[in-house]
Amino acid sequence: MNTGFTLAIAAAVAWGLVYVLSERVLRDFSPLALLFIYGVLTSVVLAPFILTGHIDAGDFFQRDRTALYLTLTAVLLTVLANFLILMSIERLGATPAALIEISYPLFTVIFVFLLFGTVPSWATAAGGVLIITGAAIITKFA
Repeated sequence: MNTGFTLAIAAAVAWGLVYVLSERVLRDFSPLALLFIYGVLTSVVLAPFILTGHIDAGDFFQRDRTALYLTLTAVLLTVLANFLILMSIERLGATPAALIEISYPLFTVIFVFLLFGTVPSWATAAGGVLIITGAAIITKFA
C-alpha cells in the first residue's frame, strides 16, 4: 500500500477523533477559546523540534519570499478554517459538521484549477459530483 495513502487515512482517523473531542469541549468553551488553546499547545509541542534544530525555521524564511507569503496565507486560512469548523461543530455536532466539511476536496480541485491551471480528470469531476450530492443529502436530512 502507498505510504501517502496510509498517511492520509491516519490523518482522517485523527481528524475524526479531533472533531468528536472538540464537540465535547465546545460544551464548556467557545470556538475561539478552543482555537487559542490549539495554537498554544501546538507551539508547546513543536518548540522542542525548533530548539533542537530538527526544524530550521530561519532557513525557511530566508530562502524564498514566495514560499513565506504562501505559508503565511495558508496559516491564516488554517486558523479561519479551524474556527469555522469549530463553530459548525458547536452548532450542528461533530458528525453533521464533518460530513458537510468533507466537501473540501471539491474546493481543492477548483482552486488548483483557478490558481495553477490544472484541469481535473473525468474521475475527479465525477468524484466532485458525488461529494456535492452527498453533502446535499446530509444537509437536507440532518
